[in-house]
Amino acid sequence: MPHFECTKCKYKLDKDKAPPLCPYCSEEGTMAPEKSAQDFLNESEL
Repeated sequence: MPHFECTKCKYKLDKDKAPPLCPYCSEEGTMAPEKSAQDFLNESEL
């Protein structure tokens, strides 16, 4: 199951699809796929 994280309040959610707004802070459009450690490593290599 995909993991999503709010870019504003860092709330984490496990759902099949990202909701339109964060269930914790109610900010619209802030739920993004959570980055893994490998994602951060790949970004630092650029």
